Amino acid sequence: MKNVTAVIETTSAAVLEVLGTRVTVDTPLMSAGLDSIAVTDLVNVLSKRFEIELPPTLLFDHPTIGSVATHITTILPMEVPNESMA
Repeated sequence: MKNVTAVIETTSAAVLEVLGTRVTVDTPLMSAGLDSIAVTDLVNVLSKRFEIELPPTLLFDHPTIGSVATHITTILPMEVPNESMA
């Protein structure tokens, strides 16, 4: 199972990097100061961090850190347990 907390933390760190300020998980990112250029930057940062392709409309469809993280969690590949074969 994916670690939702880690996805939220990574998403929050990316928002901090792009915006330069901390934002709570339920604050709409546009009202926190994200403009169209920052939206593009944030989507690109998140795509690189999670190694997945994210749509340019991500933050319009998922306007908070919490909703972005939930969406990313649903599209991340399933984690495979690191178990040795006996």
